[in-house]
Amino acid sequence: MFYHGIRLSPDGPTDLGPGVGYAFAYGANASGAVAGECGETARHACRWDGTWEELGPGLGLDVALDGTVVGADAAGATLWDPVGEVEALPGDRALAVSPSGRWVAGTGASAWLVDRDSGTTAWLPDLDGDDGRAGRVEPLDVDDQGVVVGEAAGPGGERRAFRYAPGDAALTALEAVTDETGLRLVSARAVDAGRIVVDAIDGDGTPWGVLLTPE
Repeated sequence: MFYHGIRLSPDGPTDLGPGVGYAFAYGANASGAVAGECGETARHACRWDGTWEELGPGLGLDVALDGTVVGADAAGATLWDPVGEVEALPGDRALAVSPSGRWVAGTGASAWLVDRDSGTTAWLPDLDGDDGRAGRVEPLDVDDQGVVVGEAAGPGGERRAFRYAPGDAALTALEAVTDETGLRLVSARAVDAGRIVVDAIDGDGTPWGVLLTPE
């Protein structure tokens, strides 16, 4: 049995092939390159850009436009650059990289944001401005301005979609800064030029997809 990675686009699904033994796709960039995992028996981080390329032990979760892949290996959060260099990152897992490759966001004991240009790490707060502990704050995307979106646990443990910009004292719950929709915004999945794609649910529990645009 072979497992194939599949890329979805407006033109339809693309079979990325089984890689070396098997392949799973987890993230993609605007040019269609894919980050994932593949291997014969052991898990390897991989990049697909026409063919699968094994980068090393671990798994790839997102890919920048220049081919930089982020994810995790046995030691923790990891970055594989386009020329084969491997960079250790803080925490357990890198979940998102900006299109330029400058910003990387992930989780560990706390959620974090790395600016690779300056070499600095910001530890994300939670919705109350306290430490964004693992399991309570999960960054899911980051843009080229360092704006992070994702989901965070609210006061009662319910999920809330958030936005964070470098230097903010607390996460911003997107429900607090949007027009009344009658929906609960539970998870922000993607951000681009201020536009944010959000998972939401209504009062009956029906799921909705929402696009938030800045005024």
